Amino acid sequence: MNYDYYKTFIALAQTKNFSTTAKKLNITQSTVSNRIKELEKYIGSSLLYRTNKTVGLTIAGEEFLPYCKRMILIEEEGIAVLNNLKYKNSIKLGSVHSAYEGHIKKILKDFLKKHDDISIKVLINHSDKLLEFLIDEIIDIAIVSYVPTSNKYIPIHTLYDDIILVAKNTCDFKDEIHAHELKALKLIYADLSQSFEEWLKQLTGGQMNYQMYIDQINEVFDFVHEGFGYAFVLSSMAEKYFEMGTLKKVRINNVAPYSSKNFIVINKHKTNNKSINVFLNTSYNTDLSVKKNNF
Repeated sequence: MNYDYYKTFIALAQTKNFSTTAKKLNITQSTVSNRIKELEKYIGSSLLYRTNKTVGLTIAGEEFLPYCKRMILIEEEGIAVLNNLKYKNSIKLGSVHSAYEGHIKKILKDFLKKHDDISIKVLINHSDKLLEFLIDEIIDIAIVSYVPTSNKYIPIHTLYDDIILVAKNTCDFKDEIHAHELKALKLIYADLSQSFEEWLKQLTGGQMNYQMYIDQINEVFDFVHEGFGYAFVLSSMAEKYFEMGTLKKVRINNVAPYSSKNFIVINKHKTNNKSINVFLNTSYNTDLSVKKNNF
């Protein structure tokens, strides 16, 4: 099947309009219609239902869409590998956003200074999706928020970081609080992990009321700096602001900081991959030949 058909289906699922899709792909509307018809004929299922102005996905379309996206990613990854042949080796790394901002970004900078003959591709996504990418060999290494149970993966190393409460470094914000006061705080919240949310619920005795929720952890800092409220963040991400004196750590009395964990995982078939071994040896002093781990 022509990959253009998959790309057309993905675009149409996004725009929900044939003419808009045609403009986006720089093709005619009839070409869009023909590609969708051929794709539906090929897989033997109707992917779309049509109204006067828009289209929607059928149940089959909803189920098929993520597989289309994965096929396109695999194709793009193959092209990227060919384009990077000028480098001695390449590494394809995927990470959850919090681990990337708090830890992986610095590791990659240090690694590139030592290995300018190795190319690196980074994908930021949720743990479930990264593990799919790992099996499809879209990435070589995944940094995820839980240990996968499947024997298709090998957990290599654990990354630790404390989640702490911070605020703007002014007298308008408290230096310490009691756990029962958390519900009354103006809180700028980011998705750190489901386990942390459960810990926070237990600590406060119920669901928290967030003044603002942001999907990306690094985005909360702008709001905290401007005094909109308190925020839970990774300790490693806050260090530079502590040094600058712009933020302060807010102590929760009689409560130890929550210890966050992320896990470095590889596909079990990749233990002999040279570039993966170089990265893990350089960055984490981990030798795959003996499969060291911290579990």
